Amino acid sequence: MEQTFRFGSYLVIPLKFEGDHSAVAAGLEPQPMTTMDLTENVKAMLGGADETAIGRCVRVPAQLLRRRLTADDDTPLAVKDGKGVWPMEICPSFLYIFRTQVAFLCLGIRCDHIQALNSLYSPGCARSDGVVVQGEQTLDLEGQLTELLHTWGLSPFFDGGARLLLDAFTVSIAVSPTYFPTTELMQRLSFCLHQMVPLDSTLQDGSEEDLSYVYAVKNEDYDAYRWGCCVASQRLSYVMANPALDLTGEMADLAADALPLAILMLHQKFTCLRFTQLMARRKRLSARRLYRLQQLLLDFQAYGTVATANVSRWHNIKQIYHHLVTVNDISAAVEDVSTKLSILAAQQSALEDRRAARVGNIITVFGLISILDSALSIAQSLQSGDPLLYECTKLTVILLTVLLLLAAVRRK
Repeated sequence: MEQTFRFGSYLVIPLKFEGDHSAVAAGLEPQPMTTMDLTENVKAMLGGADETAIGRCVRVPAQLLRRRLTADDDTPLAVKDGKGVWPMEICPSFLYIFRTQVAFLCLGIRCDHIQALNSLYSPGCARSDGVVVQGEQTLDLEGQLTELLHTWGLSPFFDGGARLLLDAFTVSIAVSPTYFPTTELMQRLSFCLHQMVPLDSTLQDGSEEDLSYVYAVKNEDYDAYRWGCCVASQRLSYVMANPALDLTGEMADLAADALPLAILMLHQKFTCLRFTQLMARRKRLSARRLYRLQQLLLDFQAYGTVATANVSRWHNIKQIYHHLVTVNDISAAVEDVSTKLSILAAQQSALEDRRAARVGNIITVFGLISILDSALSIAQSLQSGDPLLYECTKLTVILLTVLLLLAAVRRK
């Protein structure tokens, strides 16, 4: 059965950056939001056209990626593992950049055998045995990709040498030339794609409690279903009917429709993680940078999240999004932002109190200097020998001393 399918996947790699989001990857062409699966308000959030947008999307041409990641533009690529060599191809990719200092590179891959995806991603494993080769040459795909990201002002989200590919969220598709007669068949096929095993496999696993299945409505002309999706915390796995086996067209539709839906969830998840990273160094931040961080958190609370009811007009799209935000516990992560805001407010208040204390100390010092200067002036006047001036001066010194002692006691 598997030989009748063609496979593609977008590897969604989490990234981070410092400073203004508009300076990141400034030379790449903007990608408009053309999907009909999302509401217009949500599309505007991702469109980057006005101040209410939470981010923007740019297109990364396949030619650019091949030029920067591979040895030459002509020799085909493949994934090599202990089971064989599996041809693969880099296709047009996309970069989402958000105001909250997070970004996502959606690296597109096409192949004719699912083992290429399995070896490249190693689902459920802490390491991968597959390597990308070009002819006889082994490529350092992750190293070259990291260097390319640095030229755009981006770095891997997780520090400590974490693997880019193994940390990625995947949106995969298997294209079939025939429609699917039952939802049971789509469920089995999409589960195999989720596990990245041959689609004719009889593999079953009831231990994965984060799985959910969503389907299209039945096509009346074919009396069958066009697509189904297995939804998991780290993967969306679609099986799609296309009589022409047009993988290129289906990958373009996947990028337009499925990627923005996954990116909405990932933006909320990794923004909360990014705030945790920034909060860890808050004690080293100036008052101005603390204020900017506080504004980032407030803006995210105000219009950075999307409720399931508002994401789409279609019920099955809402189901996919609802399961993604539920299994990733996005609501708890967003609620934690309020705690971070309270901590920032307390730290800002402490900074303002210390600033006020410093200003008060400066005023006190200048006051003492002024008193001493006045005392010297009076001493010079007393040399004239006038008794009335002497008594007035003595009384003034006593009163100033008393006031100074009272001020010192009140400050304590």
